[in-house]
Amino acid sequence: MLMQEILSVFPQDIILTPPELTTRYKDQWPSMQQLLADGKRVMIVSLTDYKDEMAGLIFPRGLPVCRWLEPELVCGLKGGALYMIMCS
Repeated sequence: MLMQEILSVFPQDIILTPPELTTRYKDQWPSMQQLLADGKRVMIVSLTDYKDEMAGLIFPRGLPVCRWLEPELVCGLKGGALYMIMCS
């Protein structure tokens, strides 16, 4: 149900997903500029890891997702901003 609600608000093509990180970016975190150039504007991280139920769309918090801090996501970037959404 959460996945459907997320997709009712955000088009899937603007969301950076765990499978994309693996296939498109070869498990290497792209730069903010690369994400923006690729049209990625949203990354969703869950405080709880629901395993397969969320694997296609939501990152578990336990991953080293953020060497970025939220305020830095929108500072000094041209062409948009990347938003991180935390779910519990």
